Amino acid sequence: MRTHPQNSLIVQGACAAIVIVIGLCTSRAAHALAFQPTEAEWNTWPEHCQARYMVSAAGGDSPYVGRVPAALVQSWQARLGPEVWYSLHHYCAGMIIAARAKFQKTAKEREFLLRDAIEEFQFSLTRTPTTHPMHAEIAARKALAHRDLGEIDRAISILDSAISACTDCSAGYYAKAMIYRDNGQVTEARKVLEQGNRATEDKSPELHYLLGLVLADIKDYEAAQFQAREAYRLGYPQPGLRDRLARAGYAP
Repeated sequence: MRTHPQNSLIVQGACAAIVIVIGLCTSRAAHALAFQPTEAEWNTWPEHCQARYMVSAAGGDSPYVGRVPAALVQSWQARLGPEVWYSLHHYCAGMIIAARAKFQKTAKEREFLLRDAIEEFQFSLTRTPTTHPMHAEIAARKALAHRDLGEIDRAISILDSAISACTDCSAGYYAKAMIYRDNGQVTEARKVLEQGNRATEDKSPELHYLLGLVLADIKDYEAAQFQAREAYRLGYPQPGLRDRLARAGYAP
């Protein structure tokens, strides 16, 4: 399995209603220069997002200067490659904007931020090689934003394209199965996860973990126990599945 691990084109007329809530009303270029996460948001970012922010126009003049050693920034740039690195900060901003959407008081504000996040993801997606694992990661985030807007068919279509482009990248399978599971389509979720495990040669802890949850949903606890053991053997950090199975008498 390969795993790897800002900025929006906003209609000016919507700015007055949104700026008080998020302070992000600006053109895409200006937003890229101004985007700044809160301390709590910074701590949710994966390391490669923190590293990329340090050398972005926004990060260079932020309170986070010096948080990431230069050697680590260079390491991530080399690992991800120049094509991915160039637009990665848009993807990283999209992650936070999509998370902010969950806390908005009105459906209009929530949709505004989700559309903004989708624009950020798309900016990175079109600049990232389709066979690179980060392409699948970005596509998954974009698809989940569409899911949050109720655009399920669009989300599934994005994920199908990502899976076709990189069959051994786990992110597309994971997001697609999660959408099916959340919709109560556990049979479809199971099929996607089993397909993903075959494609990744059973090396994805995330796919094993989610498959364990799906199997526990249908009370196939022995099969769920096996998936849990595989997930934890591969280093999955969260104890939720372990605790759930232990309560059912099938501790991994």
